[in-house]
Amino acid sequence: MSRIYRRSNTAKDGQRKQSPRWQVEIVDHLGIVRRLAGFESEPLTRELERNLNRLARCAQHRELPPPELDDWLRTITPRMKSALLKWDLLDARRDANTSPIKDHLESFKTHLKAKGNTADHVSLVYSRLERIVNGISARRWSDVTEDKVKRYLTELQEGQHGPPVSAQTFTHYVRNIKQFCKWMVRTDRAVKSPVENLETQSAKAARQRERRYLRHDEWPWLRAAGENGPTRFGMTGHERALLYATAIQTGLRANELRGLTRGSLFLNETTPYIVAKAGTTKNKKTARQYVNQDLARDLRDHNATKTPQAPVFATPSEFRAADMLRKDLADARRAFLEAARDDSGLYVERDESDFLMERNHDGEVLDFHALRHTCGAWLAMTGAHPKVIQSVMRHSSITLTMDTYGHMFPGQEADAVAQLPAMLGELLHMQAS
Repeated sequence: MSRIYRRSNTAKDGQRKQSPRWQVEIVDHLGIVRRLAGFESEPLTRELERNLNRLARCAQHRELPPPELDDWLRTITPRMKSALLKWDLLDARRDANTSPIKDHLESFKTHLKAKGNTADHVSLVYSRLERIVNGISARRWSDVTEDKVKRYLTELQEGQHGPPVSAQTFTHYVRNIKQFCKWMVRTDRAVKSPVENLETQSAKAARQRERRYLRHDEWPWLRAAGENGPTRFGMTGHERALLYATAIQTGLRANELRGLTRGSLFLNETTPYIVAKAGTTKNKKTARQYVNQDLARDLRDHNATKTPQAPVFATPSEFRAADMLRKDLADARRAFLEAARDDSGLYVERDESDFLMERNHDGEVLDFHALRHTCGAWLAMTGAHPKVIQSVMRHSSITLTMDTYGHMFPGQEADAVAQLPAMLGELLHMQAS
């Protein structure tokens, strides 16, 4: 039993007036009376009534809607769809297959924001997912398959769709699409993730292949290139050199540096330090990073006239920060070569070296994040204890620290072997006595 009707109410002048919009009333598969706002057009509202009754019969007999009803469901408003899902006249999982996949991406984006992720992180994850969806020509959830995703990501690595992505970026793409598909299952939009068996590449191998650290003897050239360079991406040369020095000493990431304010600086202490607030750090924990007195002095001078809420650095976005460093590296290398212009032999030697090159002869890249890697590498080469390095770098485990920097601890193998004869001598002496 169903009907359509128009509501009426009494106006201020005492006259009864009908609403221009028709309403639909049906009895659903559970025997419950349901009401839904229709249209101002009576024929369209009649069609809505007929289709709601057909959906109720399908739900009562546990049948799938016929193709023509599926086509109609794709045209209804989000408000109507929400009501049908609430009344169980429309199955959420079936709706996932018929709804445009970009609607699910938008809902996932809202979910990421609600979790407290930064706007930059949400935008980056969404752009990766959108690139995959467009790359495999997926219009609906059912179009997402492991074979399609794997083939497209492989093509990205091979450079078939622009510059080739690195092994680590490949891993990020895989993790993001798996995260999205798991969310689809967890929210009852899908029964099973189509990419649960998609494999990531070793993050350790990706890091080792991709990034290098800035050598000690490269730093003076880079610092000078920054200090003497033009304004780039809104940052003066002096500010860029100061930013690079802070990144190397603290190991802070680009987003963490961008989130620093003058109130984050505690530079008048006996041991000066910088605080990165929990909302800006990767692990969502407050970080206290120490700096030496020279850098503390430079930071005090740079921020002397700023308010406590003012940013310490006018840091550009992560991608522009990489471009900024790349240009300063190029300037530094030109100065390095120019300094040997009068010595042809030395000039050729320098020109053939990978000194201050963005990518060295082993294919490792020096990007902005590599300045953080430089912090850990320099600490390891000075002989700092691995637990100290783990603390400074804020690694979740000592295993990660040792896997990344263990090969850089200076001379430990040679020193240990050198001590063996003495240890053997003591052991023989003890046995003889």
